[in-house]
Amino acid sequence: MSMPTVAEEIHASQKGRRTRRLKLASLPATICVDLVAGCVAWGLVRPGESLLWPTALVAFIAVLPLIAFYYSLKPLGGWKRHRRLSLSVAASCVIPILWSYFGVLPASVSWNSTAASWIHTSIQEGAQGCRVVSTGSVGFLSAPYKVCVNQDGSNSTVQFSTMDLSRGYAYVQGKTNLNWFPDQCARELLLPHWWAFYNPAQSANSCPFGFPAHGGG
Repeated sequence: MSMPTVAEEIHASQKGRRTRRLKLASLPATICVDLVAGCVAWGLVRPGESLLWPTALVAFIAVLPLIAFYYSLKPLGGWKRHRRLSLSVAASCVIPILWSYFGVLPASVSWNSTAASWIHTSIQEGAQGCRVVSTGSVGFLSAPYKVCVNQDGSNSTVQFSTMDLSRGYAYVQGKTNLNWFPDQCARELLLPHWWAFYNPAQSANSCPFGFPAHGGG
């Protein structure tokens, strides 16, 4: 056996070992970075506040393993020779971005039993108007916060907001074709009946990123 052949076999063997190590490490490492990015999003996203900065920061964190993976894969034949692995890593990097923009706000109220208790009690009692809650929290709103209830027949809204009523969550039950947030900024969450809102009338700011404006009436 000629020396060039032996050298080529050694090089191929080393390349194969590096490829196996990369395959074993890339996805777990990406998942760890995703968890960190997800925790960052959880700490930054708030109802009625711009989603631009949290989403951008999470995207930056999530892209780091993708860049490292690209340069690690380059001497091993590039992404075209490892398409399945490359697509898996890329998809994993997208998850925390989607989580920060779409998932954090609905999760913050779905994992909180206080909101469900307030909604059930308020609707059952036929309550109206606002009251101040001095203890506990609803989602990312910590006491003191306000609970405002408005009922009109089968239609009702229960809003959980900051003390100045500028932003918060809303549980809307009733006709879907009504404008429940006139002259406000609101987005429907990935939960039945739940919205997050911002009221620009309480400040000079325009609608935050991620919260579309709703006309009057």
